[in-house]
Amino acid sequence: MEINDRKSLYEGMSLGRFAGEREKALKESGMNGEKVDSFTHSPPSENTRVMGKSQKLGKKLLEIFADSPAKKGKEPLPASSLSMEGYMIPANEGKITHMTLTYGMTGTARDGYIDAFKTFLSHMPDAKFTVLTSGEGGRKELQGLVKKWAREGAIGDPARVHIIDSGQSLSIWAQDSTLVVGNKVIEQDRAWFPGWGDGKVAGELAKANPELKYERMEGIFIDGGNQVATRDAIFVGSDAIAFMMRDMGTYPAKYQEISAEKRVPPPPTMDQEEWCKSFMDRTFPHQKVIIIGHKGQQPAFHIDMAMTPLGKPDPATGKPVILVGDPSMALRTLKDLKAKSPAKYESYQQMMGEKVGYGGSTPLDSLVETLGDDRDLQQNFDAIAKGLQKDGYKIERVPYLGSSSLRSTPWITYNNAVIDGDNVFVPNFAIPELDDPANKVYKKYGYNPVPMDMTAISSLQGAINCITKVAERQYA
Repeated sequence: MEINDRKSLYEGMSLGRFAGEREKALKESGMNGEKVDSFTHSPPSENTRVMGKSQKLGKKLLEIFADSPAKKGKEPLPASSLSMEGYMIPANEGKITHMTLTYGMTGTARDGYIDAFKTFLSHMPDAKFTVLTSGEGGRKELQGLVKKWAREGAIGDPARVHIIDSGQSLSIWAQDSTLVVGNKVIEQDRAWFPGWGDGKVAGELAKANPELKYERMEGIFIDGGNQVATRDAIFVGSDAIAFMMRDMGTYPAKYQEISAEKRVPPPPTMDQEEWCKSFMDRTFPHQKVIIIGHKGQQPAFHIDMAMTPLGKPDPATGKPVILVGDPSMALRTLKDLKAKSPAKYESYQQMMGEKVGYGGSTPLDSLVETLGDDRDLQQNFDAIAKGLQKDGYKIERVPYLGSSSLRSTPWITYNNAVIDGDNVFVPNFAIPELDDPANKVYKKYGYNPVPMDMTAISSLQGAINCITKVAERQYA
């Protein structure tokens, strides 16, 4: 397969094929949507650390650090996520000290991807980068760019960037095929691989970084982008349960072995939905597993496109904050813009078409017309926001407009962001009427937004968090 061949690119990286696989899994699994929805209600309890208040779980977290000063009664020093055994590393706080990228199929998103790479390097001057490429040509290309940027003074210390030819056919979605739990990089079961070599990312990452340990985990169908972890919780899209249940029907002996290993009563002793939830709970014992879905449907193909837990509490209430997408907010803005400023609307539309390689297309019209009457989509987002609010979270809504049914069309999301200390890398789309309100929400909670143009990359149906995998963070 030619890495940048358009046909191969969209067959592999668009979600057309995956969307069909999702629907098939939901039907074949026989999943009880109401039962799965009940797993959503898992509020922050008194036994958890709720955003800045060190309670029982927070103290337990400190105690697992190998050289934790908490044991000596001193103020805790920054501690590496590598010491957090058994924790899906929290993504909503801490400084990134090691980021992984995969440079494979990019198509017309190449320039956008290169710009994103440069932005990461310039805004994280002390972080280590491991970049896996699909071939020697890609390795030489990126190596040359890093040296050029260093000569120009755009980035510092190029020695911290390790670019490796993996020999695998990779997508650019570094997030999805690997889970990072403490110092372990985990290759999990997946229903779909956009790049043929994506399943090898965890192994290649461990091979290049001795501090990371490779592990193969069977039975967990949690794509990297279909979970968002905090110190207290792991939010997981309900699709994970559907894929597990379908696999359970195909390979029952495999799950009998897993039941014995995790000490979970084997199915059918308990309902399969409950077994899947119990398996996740046993796999990640230090964080509360919260399933995100409504009527057995999650709000987006991966929940990192739809929700963003922040690491800073609401100053007025002390509640943890979650940003949740809102299609109606984006639709109102775009419809109003088209009615009142049609020339500006068309200029945005033309610019979008040029960035995704189709200058004559009408991507904004396609988004508005396709999703304008999608009541189920809006209901799903509203139900999730309402449920999380009921369970004790402060909810902020941000514009959202995207669908796996649309190819070569930007996916407008401000949730697929990456938090790095006080900085947050936020997808932007050169539409100030949408970008500015979303950026202001992050500013409201004390973050410095670093806007990154995701117009081209999101047309492949992912954004900033999708193209990154954080291998290590430093927590205070």
